[in-house]
Amino acid sequence: MQLEDMVAVVTGGNKGIGRATSLRLAEEGADLVIAARDAAAAEEVLAEARDMGRQALAVATDVTQRDQVERMIAQAMETFGHIDILVNCAGQLFQEPAVSTDPDRWENLINVNLRGTFLCCHAVLPHMLRQEGGKIVNISSTAGKWGAPGACAYSASKFAVSGLSDSLAQELAEKGIGVSAVCPGMVLTDMGRSALPGVDTSTWLKPEDIADIVLFLVTRPAHVLIPEVLVLASELDYFRQ
Repeated sequence: MQLEDMVAVVTGGNKGIGRATSLRLAEEGADLVIAARDAAAAEEVLAEARDMGRQALAVATDVTQRDQVERMIAQAMETFGHIDILVNCAGQLFQEPAVSTDPDRWENLINVNLRGTFLCCHAVLPHMLRQEGGKIVNISSTAGKWGAPGACAYSASKFAVSGLSDSLAQELAEKGIGVSAVCPGMVLTDMGRSALPGVDTSTWLKPEDIADIVLFLVTRPAHVLIPEVLVLASELDYFRQ
C-alpha cells in the first residue's frame, strides 16, 4: 500500500469526487479525516474506510468559516498527530446568466470554492512545514481554464483556485510540500447533474477517474512537481461546446 501510516484530510469527502477520493486513499492505506457540513452524511464513507482497517472520522465543517476549519485541522492533529495529505473537494456549481445571478449567491459560491480552499490550505500548512513535507491537491475545473456562458461565478472561482494552487506550488516546492490543481471536465456527480439537467452525461468522467489522478499526485516523490493536471473525457468537455 502506497499510503500506509499517512493521514489524509478530504473536504467534501462524503459525496461525489470527495467520496471517491476518500475511499481511493483509504484503499492505499491512508487514515481519513472527512470535513463536511453534515458529518452524519459521511458515516457510510467512514464505515467503508473502517472495513478496510483504516481509522476514520468526520468533522462537521463549513469550509467558509475560519474557526470551523481551524478546529477541524486541530482535531485531526489531536487524533493522528500529523497530516500528510489535504484534498480540497468541497465546492458548489450553478448555471445562470450573469445578469440574473443574485450577488449573494455569487458570493456564497466564491466563498465555498475559493475562500474554503484557501482557509484549509492556510490551516494545514504550519503542520506540513513543521514536518517538512506534505501534499495538497485542490480540485479546480476545466471551467478554470476557459469561461462559458452561464458559468461566470463557477468559472471565476475555479480560475482563482488554479491561480492559488500555482502560487502555492512555487512558494512551497523547496519546502518539500507539493501542491497541485486538478482541472476535470464534467464529472458524473449529483452536483453536476443538478446544475445541468437534461444534458447528455454519457461521456462525462466518473468521480473514480479523478480519485485515481489524486492518488497519482499524492504518491509522487517530493522532487516531482506537478502543478496542474487537465482531465478531459474522450469528447469535448461541455464547457467548450
